[in-house]
Amino acid sequence: MRVSRKAVQPFVLDESICDVPALLRAIKDSMLNAIVLKISNVGGISKARTIIKICIATGIRMRIEDTTGSEFVKAAVAHLAASVPPASLLCSYEHCFEEICTADGAPQVKNGRISLSMRPGLGVTPKYEVLKEPVAVYE
Repeated sequence: MRVSRKAVQPFVLDESICDVPALLRAIKDSMLNAIVLKISNVGGISKARTIIKICIATGIRMRIEDTTGSEFVKAAVAHLAASVPPASLLCSYEHCFEEICTADGAPQVKNGRISLSMRPGLGVTPKYEVLKEPVAVYE
């Protein structure tokens, strides 16, 4: 909080925004101008959507991303970013560092813009031959 109050540049919180209470405290204490929202850090897509709604309502801008991931994560990041009004979105980023492609249909970046699939869900089709058998199944 002391650093954010002395900063002359906009102050962005990243790893410390791990849930709704952390975000609400940062907003209450006027500690930020923007956040880096990482889907896995907050517990998934539904929890990320809640944080996005709070940020939009309070004027906090966002960068939507995740730590790293597969084509599935890339698609989730792109879809979440597409759901944010442009005035609230700083940018989104997700790069697959994996050499193994686990799905077809992941969003592609062209000329600095990302395109989304019009297919259902995240728009990706798993490559089961690459993924192999599941380690666990929960029903």
